[in-house]
Amino acid sequence: AFGLWVATAAGGNLIPLPVSILSTNNFNSKDITVFPNPSNDFINIEIPFDYETLNTSIYDMNGRKIFNSINPLEKIDVSSFNSGLYILNIQIDDIIFDKKIFMKN
Repeated sequence: AFGLWVATAAGGNLIPLPVSILSTNNFNSKDITVFPNPSNDFINIEIPFDYETLNTSIYDMNGRKIFNSINPLEKIDVSSFNSGLYILNIQIDDIIFDKKIFMKN
């Protein structure tokens, strides 16, 4: 069996480390759909599982945050954005990931 063990500086027997679960949410970021992409008015975020909190931010390619929302209704108005590439940062509960989005005006 696989396991992790610790050796002390004083020597002696190895000490097994306990097994712990890092997260209770099992999902793949590919399960989350952002559409339409490219967009010129609204971006929809489709999340096929339950969650408690959803935070979204959009960054331009210079790293400036140009949009932020806590618990949006899974629909973001992007009609005022210039054409180009942006990064949509999504935080669902304690898990954070990014998706590229394109604006086309």
